[in-house]
Amino acid sequence: APLSFVMPLSPDEPEKRLVYNFVQFVTQEAEKREASGALLDAFDAQRLRQAAALLAPVFRIDPKNPFHANNYRIKSDLLTLVEGDAVEQQPTVFTEDDGNIAVAEKAKEKGNEYMAQKEFEIAMQLYTKAIHFASSAPYYCNRAAALLSLRMYDACVDDCLMALSLNPRYTKAYYRLGCAYTKLGLNDLAQEALEKACELEPNTHEYRLALDKAKNPPV
Repeated sequence: APLSFVMPLSPDEPEKRLVYNFVQFVTQEAEKREASGALLDAFDAQRLRQAAALLAPVFRIDPKNPFHANNYRIKSDLLTLVEGDAVEQQPTVFTEDDGNIAVAEKAKEKGNEYMAQKEFEIAMQLYTKAIHFASSAPYYCNRAAALLSLRMYDACVDDCLMALSLNPRYTKAYYRLGCAYTKLGLNDLAQEALEKACELEPNTHEYRLALDKAKNPPV
């Protein structure tokens, strides 16, 4: 049988061990989502793989390197370790009795006013305030619209995906997600999102135009 050995850890090796196992976890999660065949899971899987690809080189980690696997891989599942080390927390709970929904709605309405005035930065801040008081798909989708206008396309994608995690049939979120992907040059993902928007609202001309643009990008 081939010999195996574990070298002593240098000062930066614990960080590499942590990152190696986190990258492995993220990659496994991406594979699970890809296997599901669901549209939202496909979006999430793509983001997870991007995260792993960006993180590994920073710490000089190669998940496919047998030496790294032998020296950095932990025996226990990373998620199991985290769950076993969890501490009791007392999260802040927002309820309608606290008036948070009213505060959030007021912030959203002000944000809408500033969006109409093309004051996108102020609108984004107001939508962020609304999200702080109530996690709602429309608040994330509205902030995505502001981010799209500010050309912050990656952040727009994140907010659209968050909105869709809260409401998987939110047509505007698919539309804005598709627009952001188009701006990022990710036309396959853009088409998937926009096709879903058109499926949910087939008579909305704006969605059809956006889909045509994603299918026929400028050369």
